[in-house]
Amino acid sequence: RWEKWRKITADRWKLLLPSLVRPFMHWCQQSSYGRLAVSEPVPRDCICGKNAHCVEVTAVYMDHDLTYCECRPLALTLLAMGLFPAMPTRPSVAFSLGHLLFASKLFVHISPNITAWCSTIALNLVEKG
Repeated sequence: RWEKWRKITADRWKLLLPSLVRPFMHWCQQSSYGRLAVSEPVPRDCICGKNAHCVEVTAVYMDHDLTYCECRPLALTLLAMGLFPAMPTRPSVAFSLGHLLFASKLFVHISPNITAWCSTIALNLVEKG
């Protein structure tokens, strides 16, 4: 059963990820790779006639109640907000793209260890105020 769920999730990611490349590049350009806040409006209503869904998504410092439509994946809405979904469908957790970019740079430049990770996080938070 676990193996089946894992394969289904992997297949969903394979379908979703290519559609996120351009929106991610747009976010990178708009936010200067996470250095600037992007205040892109989140679409509330859709007129396509498909079923609308509401989901609560927990991000780093806040929860968001988002309404989304089947015609536009929730992942695209989250990406426009600077968040990356933890699951390809109906995610309840999302991660800050800025933090993910930071973590990817960190792991390229140091060997991952708890002391370096904690020190870097603390320094980054101090710099951001």
